[in-house]
Formats: sequence, structure tokens, C-alpha cells
Amino acid sequence: MNKITLSKKIYIFSGLFIVFIGSVSFFVLFPFYNKITDLNTSIHDKRVELASYQQQRENIEKTQQDYNQIKKDVDTINKVFVDETKILDLISSLESIADENGIAQQFDIAPIDPLAEEKIYPMQIVLNGTWNNMVTYILATEELDYYIVIDDLNFTSFNNELSLALSAKVYSN
Repeated sequence: MNKITLSKKIYIFSGLFIVFIGSVSFFVLFPFYNKITDLNTSIHDKRVELASYQQQRENIEKTQQDYNQIKKDVDTINKVFVDETKILDLISSLESIADENGIAQQFDIAPIDPLAEEKIYPMQIVLNGTWNNMVTYILATEELDYYIVIDDLNFTSFNNELSLALSAKVYSN
């Protein structure tokens, strides 16, 4: 019979040991490595998701702060814009300013164009009076709670009487 020498036994044992280690690595360690990689990926995804939630929470907190700041100004904003129920209040205010300043005035307020993007009441106002009264009238209209934009001013003079034609618009909400 063939005797296996010690060096051959060492080679065979070393080969079997390497095959055993390779098998253990392939069948035991490699699946664990894949699980560890999957867990690392899952942890990374959860961290990204958590960061997204934290960003959303910060955005919500900022939005809440902005809302609280804006909420304080809602009454002021609502006063500035004229709705259908306040248009008579605006006309009354303008008439009382004209009366206080001794000015005769005529109004022409058109309805809001329903197809327009902005809700605007176009106005034409004709005033008759003195220069000082006209300036006082315009300054008083600026102090009203309404947002009136004067687009055009046209002065004419006749026998020491001034006539002022205003083209303006009032924004509605």
C-alpha cells in the first residue's frame, strides 16, 4: 500500500482546511455579510427618511410662526380691500371728505369685471373746488383704510375754480 508521507498529509490537510474555511465563508459568512449590507442600507434609508421628517417638522413650525404673524394683520388687510358690502362705506367716506373740504364731487364706479384676474372697482371721480381743498381731499383719501390707487390726475382751471378728474381703482377681496 501506498504510504502517505507527512508532507502529503500536511498538503491534504491544508487543502481540506482551505476548502472548509472557504465553504464556511461562502455558506455562513457571506449571507451574514449580505444581511449586514442590507441592514446598513436600511439604516441609511431610515436616516434619510428621518431627516426628511425633521425638515417637514421645521417647515411646519416655520409656517405656524408665519401664520401667527400674518394672523395679526388679517383685520388690517381685510379693511384695505373693499368687498361688495363695504363699497357704500367707501363712497360715504369719500363724500364726507369732500363735504369737509367744501368740494363738489361726482362718482362713477364700475362693477368688477368677473373675468378679470384681479378684482378691481374702477372709479372716475370729478372734483370741483380750490387748490388747497383739492390737496387736502387727496391727503385725506390717503388716510382712509382702503387701498385706493390713483392712476390718472387731470387738473383744469376755469374762473378761479379748479376741476380735478381722477381715474382710480379700488381693490376688492
